[in-house]
Amino acid sequence: MKRMKTAITAILTSALVIFALSSCQSAKRSAEIPEGAMALEISSNGTVVTYLLNDSEAAKDLYSQLPLNIDLSGGIPGEFIIDQSLNEGTNPVIPKEGKTGDLMYNPNFGEIVILYSNFKNIENYLLLGTAIDGANSIWTLGEEAYVGRVK
Repeated sequence: MKRMKTAITAILTSALVIFALSSCQSAKRSAEIPEGAMALEISSNGTVVTYLLNDSEAAKDLYSQLPLNIDLSGGIPGEFIIDQSLNEGTNPVIPKEGKTGDLMYNPNFGEIVILYSNFKNIENYLLLGTAIDGANSIWTLGEEAYVGRVK
């Protein structure tokens, strides 16, 4: 009987710790999103990655198209590619290199690129935003994903 109580106590304690950690992550993510900012989440296979978008016209165009169901089966190691044309606009953010967690757009091919490795050669890519939560889990996203606005 004592072992059973100990096991139940351990299970309940674990559940409380998991709940507390997920609540902290959610509160942390909300704290990092300024009021009125454009933020999106990509979710697949239990993985959720939260991005804070910049104010470029391409990022605004992407945000206006949400929600989307996307296919992540394309790309090379270190990136996922989404076939999605965006309006580049007149104020693109052009980075010098790509970092894990960057959400980018390649206007030459009409592709949104989700980086899960650092890249040096990103000529002509536009930065749309950066992951503020879940960047280290991007590589675990499955082939089918949902992209929605963070409320």
